[in-house]
Amino acid sequence: MAITKETLDKARAWYASAPSLDLQGIELRDYQVEAGWASYLHDTLVVLPTGLGKTMVALLHAGMLCADMAENQQWRVIIMVAPTRALLVQHHELFAGRLRIGKENVHIVDGGMEPAKRQAFYASLARDAPAVLFMTPQTLDNDLRQGRFPRDKLASLILDEAHHATLDHPYVLIYNDLVHHNAKPRVLAMTASPGESEEEIGTLCNTLGIDPKHAIFKAREDGDVAPYIHAITVRRIGVDLPAEWRAALDALVTSLAQCCTWLVMAGIAEADVVNGKQFKKAIPKMFFLDLFQKFSAMEEGGPGKFTLLSRLATCIKLHHAIEMLETYGIDALLDYHESLMEDFKKRGTKATQEVLLDQGYNAAVQLAGEVRDKGEGPA
Repeated sequence: MAITKETLDKARAWYASAPSLDLQGIELRDYQVEAGWASYLHDTLVVLPTGLGKTMVALLHAGMLCADMAENQQWRVIIMVAPTRALLVQHHELFAGRLRIGKENVHIVDGGMEPAKRQAFYASLARDAPAVLFMTPQTLDNDLRQGRFPRDKLASLILDEAHHATLDHPYVLIYNDLVHHNAKPRVLAMTASPGESEEEIGTLCNTLGIDPKHAIFKAREDGDVAPYIHAITVRRIGVDLPAEWRAALDALVTSLAQCCTWLVMAGIAEADVVNGKQFKKAIPKMFFLDLFQKFSAMEEGGPGKFTLLSRLATCIKLHHAIEMLETYGIDALLDYHESLMEDFKKRGTKATQEVLLDQGYNAAVQLAGEVRDKGEGPA
């Protein structure tokens, strides 16, 4: 249901005088005010076309929560998650300049900080002021699963590019972890690409525990959006990846191809599954997940069944490592490596051990570390 004019005016007046926000020189748009206000009242999915100020919605949301904390003198943490470091830097810049909680309380946290230091850092937060963290989903997922981040400190979880919340994406794992531990932060999910149908939007809402009636969907032709739509010129710019980056990707793909060769020899997959280094693009992760589910459901199978399941799990982990590097970059791959090492310390599964001992995988991790140390490549 659209916000009433009375409520819109009330919200706009509050934002203009909010002690937690510095909006001088900013003209708030009606749809931003509506979304920011709604997201304070209940978990919300905000769908806005690209370039129309979703980050401002997140800022308004955070400003209201920080004002509540100041009034009640109960300090907590707001986390905004985005899939790339470039987005984290962009969001951090706006919040550090416009959220009146002190720049020392607004931080980017990623895999560049050692796990033990991150845990100590989290423990130091929200003692006498709110804190806002900007994190990649892999880092937050790892730190929740390893018990490093105190869930009871979390006031709000803001998910940028929320359409990624499908299957076993870290967004889904993060939300499920919070539900499992009975943590109840406010959830604000934002995206420009929720899907093509009401069913897809409903699925995204259900995945993140959001009542579909609290989804705010704004299209380019809507009356409060159209005035801000301008012609968009798309220009593609080719970027040469560092040699180490390309070599890391090749090493991972080669390892996955070798793993798939075993499946072919075992008669589980067709021979054309492995057809050179580009084969990975033709095999979605669901190929391995479906096989894993199929053989897991078999009542019998003996030792061979468990060997097969372990090898499929290895393929899934290698495929995921490739996805992290291709889609999210070096930091995501290194975060994933960290999570695998910690998972092995706790559970010691054969599949995780095989990945950690794989020559190609280790070469990729080493090369990724070199790229990050040099500061090369896309963020």
